Amino acid sequence: MSDSCLNLRETGDKPNCNDCAIENKALRATCYDLLYAHYLLFGDQSYSLTQKGCPNMTCCPECCIDDFCHIEGCERAERVEKWLNY
Repeated sequence: MSDSCLNLRETGDKPNCNDCAIENKALRATCYDLLYAHYLLFGDQSYSLTQKGCPNMTCCPECCIDDFCHIEGCERAERVEKWLNY
């Protein structure tokens, strides 16, 4: 999360996620994979991580569905689920 996001969180304003510091697509995808794995293991508790940090990180970078949901056959979801033996 960028410094500007942290400053906005302190004031209660919403950050402009278009100016996100995580611009690298590979890094963003890796962060999503870890958050999705956390969601599979711990359920809705994972939303507290994203809501306090980056609300946009619940959107799959591959199939573009939000709230840790996926279209049938999404390779990213299948890869994380296989990794977890889920």
